[in-house]
Amino acid sequence: MKKMKIFLTLLIALFLFQSSKGQDSNPIDIKVLEDSLKLVKGSQKALLLNKLCDTLSLINPKLTLKYAKEGLEIAKKGGVKNQVKASLYRSLGTAYYYLKDYFQAVKYYKEEMLVLENMKKYKSAMQASINMANIAYNKQYDVKNAIVYYEKTIKLAKLAADAETQQNCRLTLTRIYSGKKDYKKALENYQAYVVLRDLDMTSTHQKTMVLVRDKYDQEVQKKTVEIKEAKVREEILVKDTVKKSEKIVKLDKEKKKTEEELFMSKIILFLSLGFLLVVAAFSLLLNKQFRAKKRAYNELEVKNIKISMQKKELEEQRDEILLQKNKITKQNDEITASIRYASRIQNAILPPLEQLSGALPDHFIFFKPRELVSGDFYWMSKKGDYIAIVAADCTGHGVPGAMMSMLGVSYLNEISNKIFPTENSDQVLNLLRENIKIMLHQKDGRNSETKDGMDISLCILNQKTKKLYFSGAHNSAYLIRKDATGQYQSMELKADKMPIGVYAKKEEPFTKQVVDLMSGDSIYLYSDGYMDQFGGDNDRKYTKKKFLENILTLQNTKMADQKTIIENNFESWRSEPGRNGAPYQQMDDVLIIGFKVS
Repeated sequence: MKKMKIFLTLLIALFLFQSSKGQDSNPIDIKVLEDSLKLVKGSQKALLLNKLCDTLSLINPKLTLKYAKEGLEIAKKGGVKNQVKASLYRSLGTAYYYLKDYFQAVKYYKEEMLVLENMKKYKSAMQASINMANIAYNKQYDVKNAIVYYEKTIKLAKLAADAETQQNCRLTLTRIYSGKKDYKKALENYQAYVVLRDLDMTSTHQKTMVLVRDKYDQEVQKKTVEIKEAKVREEILVKDTVKKSEKIVKLDKEKKKTEEELFMSKIILFLSLGFLLVVAAFSLLLNKQFRAKKRAYNELEVKNIKISMQKKELEEQRDEILLQKNKITKQNDEITASIRYASRIQNAILPPLEQLSGALPDHFIFFKPRELVSGDFYWMSKKGDYIAIVAADCTGHGVPGAMMSMLGVSYLNEISNKIFPTENSDQVLNLLRENIKIMLHQKDGRNSETKDGMDISLCILNQKTKKLYFSGAHNSAYLIRKDATGQYQSMELKADKMPIGVYAKKEEPFTKQVVDLMSGDSIYLYSDGYMDQFGGDNDRKYTKKKFLENILTLQNTKMADQKTIIENNFESWRSEPGRNGAPYQQMDDVLIIGFKVS
């Protein structure tokens, strides 16, 4: 009978434990688990202590320390599985972490890692090692030990076949060694990261991009709706605040008037009493007047109390309005932070400036997104004597345009890995259009399909033969060359009049233009954002003609200085007061690439 009672108690404890997962712990549930501890011994007690620690580790770190240490004492006597030991060490590490005792946290995470490593549980051991590395780097600022722990994590990640963790650790080590100015090791780790990333990119690329795009679209759509609703609520609250503030002012005036009337009533009352004593003949009349004034006094007192209560209620409503306004402001800040993070991701996938300078020493890139993230992007690849350069303008700007730009960069990298180096610039655009249409499920341009895509100009330069191979989708390019008379002349490399994406008219293969270059020639690729910007003193666009005239005057200027002049012209153009007297807002993302042939 006693054994049956113990068995039923344990069943109840385990049921309450399972039902509390994912929820706030109930003090009654914990009490039942604690009572159950008195009924078991040895490995069963260690197992129950371990489950209790899992429940409490994030809720009550101090109580977790007590039970985890008790469980380890039992484990030292034998009969307890190594998996339970590792879990108890992890509970101690987590509890000390939330108590901010980082030294002890690292100590027990290390014990957990050693147990799991001996068990060949490399995935779990890797997570313990990551916890140690993150504490050393982010909490203890111990760079030396952080390096050791990240290196250990990489070894365990290799055993666990976890490429993503290896990439993250290599990237973190790159930042650490860069901070220490040990650029050799920083470069070694970054190269290892790039190799891992490229190996992983091809297999997971399409699925990841689809999931990221869908998730991001859902989040942005959700946040956009929340902002609109919040703005509507804010406007309503502001209007109510104004009305109620006016009502408070009005009630204050009425209260003041009532108090004045009350004061005058008291004076009249006292005069009436004095007059009653002096003039007995008029006692009845004065008595009647006294009663009347007293009634008025009481009514004014009641009215004054009501006014005070209304004022208090309005003040409470005003405080609630201010609280809601602060909440809306916080939500808006969180959304802005999310978009800023997306901007950092987008900038990370663009070619590094060092790579561009190494391939094209005399060049510039004027890149000015309209918002935090951009629908324009640039891309470059160099293999052997061949350099490929792209300037692209995706459908829309902001977040939608940024999503398209990430697709464009990704597919250009994939195409480059397959066929580059090549002189067939038209083939690159054909393959890019095919991939974009497949990803966006575009077929024949019907109304039910998405019309998203991009306009693009692509130059492939053979540095050895000085031949330029050009293809474009809506976006042309300019070649500037000095003629025999010493004057600079322009040549437009015209693009095909169809986009990268679905096309409502008959779809044709992209064409290729081949140009023999000369030393000193200048090439300019661009999106339409610069030319379509409104400004000036006549409220008009900058235009392609004005842009060409501008770059023709800059041919005796270095490319870096050309960028400064072009940027200053743009800002000066749009800073002119418009019809409403204010400077013009930027209309679209702006991208201009210029380089000189050496």
